[in-house]
Amino acid sequence: MFGVIDYPTKLQKKLQKKSQNVSSKNLAGQGNFHQKAVSLHRFVGARFRSSRGCWGCRKRRKKCDETHPICNACAKRNQQCVWRDENKNEPAQMIQKQGENRREIDSKLQKNRRSSGLALNELLSPEDPESSNSPKTTSLEYPTPHETESTNQLEEFENFDRNFDESDLVEISASQPSALELSPNSIQLVSREPSESLSPFSQALFGEDIYMPPLQSAFFSLFLDSKGVSFVRHFENEVSGALTVSPSTSNYFSKTFLSLATMDESIGHAIASWGAFYVHQYDHIDVQKHFFQAMSLTAKKFPKGSEISKYDYFTLLCFHLIVTGFFVCQGDISQWWICFAKCTELVKRSGGLKKLCIDLDHSNDIKFLVSNFFYHDIMSSHAFSHGTTIPVKEYKQVFEPGFFDPSYGIDPLQGCMNPVYLLLAEELEVRAAMRTRRLRLESLLNGELGAEDDPNILGEFESMRTSYLEYCELVAQQIEEKIQGCIIDETLLAACTEAEVKMHCQIFTVFKLVCKLYWVLYIKELPPKANESQLLLVQLMAKIDKLVESKMIVVLCLPLVIACSACYTKHDRRRMEIIFSKVIGKCPIHNVHRAWVVVQEIWKRNPKGELTIDWADICEDLNWQLCVC
Repeated sequence: MFGVIDYPTKLQKKLQKKSQNVSSKNLAGQGNFHQKAVSLHRFVGARFRSSRGCWGCRKRRKKCDETHPICNACAKRNQQCVWRDENKNEPAQMIQKQGENRREIDSKLQKNRRSSGLALNELLSPEDPESSNSPKTTSLEYPTPHETESTNQLEEFENFDRNFDESDLVEISASQPSALELSPNSIQLVSREPSESLSPFSQALFGEDIYMPPLQSAFFSLFLDSKGVSFVRHFENEVSGALTVSPSTSNYFSKTFLSLATMDESIGHAIASWGAFYVHQYDHIDVQKHFFQAMSLTAKKFPKGSEISKYDYFTLLCFHLIVTGFFVCQGDISQWWICFAKCTELVKRSGGLKKLCIDLDHSNDIKFLVSNFFYHDIMSSHAFSHGTTIPVKEYKQVFEPGFFDPSYGIDPLQGCMNPVYLLLAEELEVRAAMRTRRLRLESLLNGELGAEDDPNILGEFESMRTSYLEYCELVAQQIEEKIQGCIIDETLLAACTEAEVKMHCQIFTVFKLVCKLYWVLYIKELPPKANESQLLLVQLMAKIDKLVESKMIVVLCLPLVIACSACYTKHDRRRMEIIFSKVIGKCPIHNVHRAWVVVQEIWKRNPKGELTIDWADICEDLNWQLCVC
């Protein structure tokens, strides 16, 4: 009886087995060639056509077997596997760590799904799963891989006019809050604090206890061709370190700019353009191509009137600071200022620097962007004529004690010189106020001729004049006291070698002398021939000469300009010319060429050292916006 009952089942199994063998033979015979049947677990490729394959297979124009979380093709090549989410049309990602097999990854994913019930892209998202009221958005938006550039597109960026003064590049809405609010920690791309060291994205990739490794080319290959990736590599390996005064452990050109470039296509192209400039050493078509792509993508991503989130403010500020630095390195005298004005607009619309830091949880990345912004502000010729774009009071509120802590390290641009830079910014603000009051007073004194006999008018004029002179004397005393009390923050130098400590102390002394000489020439208004001016000049030239061969060469442009403003003898001018030629030959920032033109004009206008010529006034006469960083 049992044999009769079991018979259909046994027969069914035999028929199924026979059917499988026949289909396998037919498959091998198709196309008049014979091939052994390949087992599914060893097959690398696709079993069927699908539009939901991973980005890697789509970029290679290969079929994807859609094995999650890593398809066999990517596993075989040991490459990252990025997926598009079916519901939101956004990619999710999982990268197999070294030494971690497939079974361990699957068990982790199952554990995460049981605990939170989120999809893979939501696990990597910084959104709080409990906050169901806010829309679930992810900060990881990998762009769709582009097809090869057409001839029309090449002609378009070849003829692209880079003067974007009147463009709607950053036309943003001031309405708050934004519809795309993200948690502040989502912006913390890199930090060295164990508790909140990495963003959820970085944690998923590298873990919490691992220092971020060098960036993988696979990140950029999603939207850059091999040539573009090589430009990014050149920027990472050759350029980023040469532009900084900090050790590699706090090089935020790599930590912040390049980390964000792996997630934002426009920033990736901006970095590629920057790297291409140093590869070709001129404005090559490769430079124009990636620059055009970066600008176009940003304008497309943030159209006129669009609302932007905290993360968008961070991304936009980062993008425009990258473009600002890119132009400054070329020695540009107009476009960088236009882009910096966009940065100023972003800062003001976000509520100010202080609010920006609070919103982004004082992460090391936002600290670097704020420091970068301040550095370009005080190094502009505009600041030396009119004061900084952001009031010094606001800068002091941001750069309070502890802002640059040991976890942040030495700033790539400011180094350990933030106290002396704040002092310089205060001098620029004071001098701008003094010039305004003096011009107003001189206008009154020169415009009321014939009123000298009127006791009332005469008394009023004398009172105004006395008030102005007393104000200048008081300001000069206060500045002198602050210069004497300005000291370096030694806590930032704790991890440095003895040679590095000596170098940072020397450059700090150089900028203290710059502040003193600027105070003597432009606040006390003594001529270069004055003994006080010449004594400071001798000390400053000796200090500069010792740092020309060091990595501090990238911040010597301003000290050179101020020192040359006080030179009037042939000996001093010849000495500074030699130093300038060394800096021009070795400094990777080409604005020193422009600075040398300004210095020559200063010497031409002041042959005997009897006048105090302001280098910023010469820039205005030349219609330049020069950055001497």
